[in-house]
Amino acid sequence: MRTTLRGLVTLGTVLALFAPGAQTAAAAVSLSLNPSSGGTGTGVTVSGSGFGANEGVIVGWDQARHQVTTATADGNGNFSASFAVPNGSSVANHTVFATGLSSHFVVTSTFNVTSNGNVGGANLALRPDSGGRAARSASMGRASAPTNRSTWRSTAAA
Repeated sequence: MRTTLRGLVTLGTVLALFAPGAQTAAAAVSLSLNPSSGGTGTGVTVSGSGFGANEGVIVGWDQARHQVTTATADGNGNFSASFAVPNGSSVANHTVFATGLSSHFVVTSTFNVTSNGNVGGANLALRPDSGGRAARSASMGRASAPTNRSTWRSTAAA
């Protein structure tokens, strides 16, 4: 009896999967980024399809919970939203997540950060980076380009 029941359940599952018009929801869900590469601060349009009608969608950067924008899908389950590539993102590939709030569908796409805003090797350091009203601070930096080089140092007291 147990074997017969298990066989019927398995047969029913297989038939449901191959029934005319049957498809998995995950196959219909998609996500695209425009552009798909750029530096920090780049404006990106994220477009998705296959979500529930009028479903809320959270878009995350590197992890689904690091929200960069939200959207609401239209009556056909499509959405479009924009965000800026977060400052401090490393030069590397990063994953953009779109998560449906009611369907719990999660779909990803890759954005390639090509520069992190550190143009020409410029840098600036402020030490200490916090303190009271009378704290002393010093800034040091260096910038270089193929045709010029500059270095500066400054100290200030409140």
